[in-house]
Amino acid sequence: MSDLNKLIDKIIPYPASRENREGFNNEPYIDKLNDQEKKDVENALIEKLSTNPDDMLIVETLAYLKSTSALPLLNQLLTNSNDPMKRIIMAVSISEIDKDDRFINSIITDFRKIDDHRDAYNTYKLIPTFYYLRKLKNQELDKIIEEYSDHKDHLVSNNAKRSLNL
Repeated sequence: MSDLNKLIDKIIPYPASRENREGFNNEPYIDKLNDQEKKDVENALIEKLSTNPDDMLIVETLAYLKSTSALPLLNQLLTNSNDPMKRIIMAVSISEIDKDDRFINSIITDFRKIDDHRDAYNTYKLIPTFYYLRKLKNQELDKIIEEYSDHKDHLVSNNAKRSLNL
């Protein structure tokens, strides 16, 4: 079991700080695992998410694993969350797992909440959101991203275009 714990520590580094996670990619670790190891990691991550419900790296990793076992917990966390960014990450992750577009309207609503011009950090919240929306390859979401391709803030405009591969 300690080998599994060491692997989980590599896949989900703590503390969950910018220094530990910015630019971090755990997919190479997961891609090397066999089916049984992936199942063990999946179960451990579901357990870890139940005690760390705000850790979006766990959510995204479960989506990468296509963890249908995580769907009940992910749906519960989505329902209980009031943070628009976390809600988008969870909704996109759930949609990646079950290939269902039922969250498109709620994703749009949460995106509009993030685009609050009264927030001094608006730009830094918008940019990663484009990439989450793009994961679903949905025409309606792509049109929203396109709205930002001519944004007055060059950083926003550039990232909107980049997320659309323009």
